[in-house]
Amino acid sequence: MSQQCEKRGRPFLKAYNPEKHMVVFFRPRCKTWSCPACAAINTKLWAARTHYAADSIQTGGGGLQFLTLTSHEKLDAYTSLKVWPAAWKKLHTRANRAGGHGAYLMVPERHKDGRLHMHALVTWTMNTSWWKDNGRACGLGFMNEVEPVRTAGGAATYVTKYLMKSLEDAFWPDGWRRVRLSRDWPKMPDVERPAGWRFSALEKQDKLSEEIMRHMVGMDRVLVLDHITAWEAIGAIDNEGEFMP
Repeated sequence: MSQQCEKRGRPFLKAYNPEKHMVVFFRPRCKTWSCPACAAINTKLWAARTHYAADSIQTGGGGLQFLTLTSHEKLDAYTSLKVWPAAWKKLHTRANRAGGHGAYLMVPERHKDGRLHMHALVTWTMNTSWWKDNGRACGLGFMNEVEPVRTAGGAATYVTKYLMKSLEDAFWPDGWRRVRLSRDWPKMPDVERPAGWRFSALEKQDKLSEEIMRHMVGMDRVLVLDHITAWEAIGAIDNEGEFMP
């Protein structure tokens, strides 16, 4: 498997620091789950985000549980996917009524027969019996269960496990989300934009070589990178990045 994003048509962007006379042309990865290289990175990022969120919830005194929800046993693979949105909406409303407003992170998985089930981290504290009875009443299966999350590391491992399993299934519908979050699920702080750098997109991608030469003639130091983010590009300058002569 390639370790670099190979999706065609990705535009080059430019980061320029006029005070340092440095310019970085970089092409970000596509970030899609259909790209093997990007899917591997996405999984690692979600593990980190899950660890942060779980630690934030538990440090703040909140509870967190592993929840498994199954589809109704009489549904086929296609119908289990079709029924899910409305069934979850009903169950989500019931959960908020029973346990107060809750937050969740969900990762889908499919049985060998193709039927959908969901693995989730939730802040609600209702027991397994509640999820069995109410899941069934909302159109889902009754083989539902919860157990407490003991550590943030355990939560991250749980999400990683099921994301990896979902990547083995090539038959998800187009646009199907691999991770589903409630709006108030804790999010990692935004990375601070590096000072002194100006970011822009190249207006004409076929003029990259000309743009590189223009900066080199202007005595700017130039670095060209692929499969990277803007912040990684800037970090490459301060660490081990080698400039073109």
